[in-house]
Amino acid sequence: MTNSLNSSQVEALQKALTAGNVQSGEAGVFCIDRNGSVCPPIMDYDFKRPERISKDQIRSLKTLHESFARNVASQWTGLLRTIVEIEIVNVEQMTYAEYTATLANPTCFGLVRPDTLEGTVCLELSPDIFYPIVDRLMGGGGATSYIPDRPLTLIEQRLARSVLHRAMSPLSDAWTTVRAVRFALEEIESNPLIMQVVPPNEVVIAFEFNVRSSGFSGTMTLCVPFTVIEPLVDELGRRSWAFVSGDGAVRSDTPSGTGSMTRHIGKAGLEVTATLAETTMTLSELQALSVGDLILTGHASDAPAVLEVEGQSKYHVVPGMHRGSRVVRVTEAMDPADQG
Repeated sequence: MTNSLNSSQVEALQKALTAGNVQSGEAGVFCIDRNGSVCPPIMDYDFKRPERISKDQIRSLKTLHESFARNVASQWTGLLRTIVEIEIVNVEQMTYAEYTATLANPTCFGLVRPDTLEGTVCLELSPDIFYPIVDRLMGGGGATSYIPDRPLTLIEQRLARSVLHRAMSPLSDAWTTVRAVRFALEEIESNPLIMQVVPPNEVVIAFEFNVRSSGFSGTMTLCVPFTVIEPLVDELGRRSWAFVSGDGAVRSDTPSGTGSMTRHIGKAGLEVTATLAETTMTLSELQALSVGDLILTGHASDAPAVLEVEGQSKYHVVPGMHRGSRVVRVTEAMDPADQG
């Protein structure tokens, strides 16, 4: 044994015991060659619930899924035509049996498969929010309190697939900050106890989200088995969070952050306006205008015009025609000092 006592330490221990100088603390731990006041603290360890993820990694996972919650809320707001708010309230390590024991039966239980990782992730909607969502999708107000005690019907399963499918893209985008992965919705079940994704004693990371809207509120849970996240454990505490800020936003000063920022902003729409000429007139002149009147601007027809992007002057352009359509051709970028 590498930690065995040598002969001098054993002799010193025997002398201390004989003299009554050895005092055991409340924890009953004896520290060799140490002052009793600096003994390491004793922590309880439950072998039924082993800690596979550190607290720092748990915090990183919580930050990772805060952006997921915001994006899902945006997706469901558009689907339901009402404001939906989602926030993450708890992240906990537990066994899969403990996780399924906290769920209602029946419930809306979706199995999600990542394409580049082994295993299956579970996304669950509690009946408190699923049935009001169904009611609103079917034309109701979404404020129903009726929760049927039965499995999902075929129509409800199709609606559940439509709702959960809109969470796949936000989930994929959130995990992309760690590793490129795409999630796909597979099966939907009503009884979570019959879906043995992993053995009952396997450790999982359970995320609890609070979902609120006008007329209903409830919980959504995400279950990630440790076997799925194990290849990413080291990256959670090292590379991935070097470019993620405290609010979950990706910083743009790294190659990964720049690529993610470009990918998201590239789809944003912008209003582009070409101002060919400007002039002023009195209100009486405006009222006197009729068809065929000419408005003099004092601007030459071949003089460059200004192209504005979201109200900001950016380029000099010249007007023209292309295949029967009016167009402008960019000639040069404006000096930043002249941009309005």
